[in-house]
Amino acid sequence: MKKLWIGMLVAGVLGGCRPEYVRDMRQLEGRWEIAKAEVLTINQDGSTSVLEYENVGYIEITQDPFDSDGSGGLKQAIMEYDDGVVRTSFNGYLHNDEDNKRLWMSYYFCNNIFNCDLSWDIERDGGRTQVWASFFNDLSGRNQYSPGTASQHIKWTWTLKKQGL
Repeated sequence: MKKLWIGMLVAGVLGGCRPEYVRDMRQLEGRWEIAKAEVLTINQDGSTSVLEYENVGYIEITQDPFDSDGSGGLKQAIMEYDDGVVRTSFNGYLHNDEDNKRLWMSYYFCNNIFNCDLSWDIERDGGRTQVWASFFNDLSGRNQYSPGTASQHIKWTWTLKKQGL
């Protein structure tokens, strides 16, 4: 009985110290297949359309050599995406916010300091399965063209599945 109470106490203390949403950037390391992509188009009149694609690519996240202890929240990322309509790739840096809920692909749109990052909200984190979502104007985020006339807004959602162990 004493062991049961000690076990419950330890679990309660560890569980109580853990924030509601935890995303240690080291857990992102590895290869993630983009198992599903959903492109929601929101038009000016409020109408929407949805396109869904399966098995459209991957993102591979590795330790950044300049952030050797992993404390800076910076990772290297290589992404290949092809849904048959849009083909794009990324080879650069991925970093997170202080709450570990948002990620940025640095210099996704261009090589400038401002307005060039593609941001992703982590909508669901199931460990080996995650859902990321990004919002932007027109098709700029998927095509890597500069934002257009904002006649449409896009919500681009990925369901990622981690490969390997």
